[in-house]
Amino acid sequence: MSDPVRIQMDLLRRYGFQFEKIYDDHHQVATVKITRVWRGVRDVVLAYGPDECAAYRVWDRDFNPSNPFVADPDVRLWSSGGHFITVTTALLSQPHPIAGTSHFPGATSDSPTGRQNTSTLDHLRTPVSLFDAGPE
Repeated sequence: MSDPVRIQMDLLRRYGFQFEKIYDDHHQVATVKITRVWRGVRDVVLAYGPDECAAYRVWDRDFNPSNPFVADPDVRLWSSGGHFITVTTALLSQPHPIAGTSHFPGATSDSPTGRQNTSTLDHLRTPVSLFDAGPE
């Protein structure tokens, strides 16, 4: 295994991904399934080798654990295929589908440095009713 692939795998582990080897009928590793659940979102990476990889993101409730190789296009939030490093880098760069969610505590998707962007959060401090017609 090349050093860049090993480094990327270590990075995925640090981001909370779990690794599982899937064997073929001849007891050889056919695929490495790499998954994590992150705030209700399931990220799945299926690595067949350093040059062949597929990944997708679905809501955890839409994930089918009995067949992780198939994700219905209607429920996929994101998907990609290609080289392992390219695909996993693209996956890690995807923002969480819920605005304001970040890998880093205290950060928002608008502020990856960890400093909260108060202008983004101001609307959360003011209670709003769905039935309000707005200012008159």
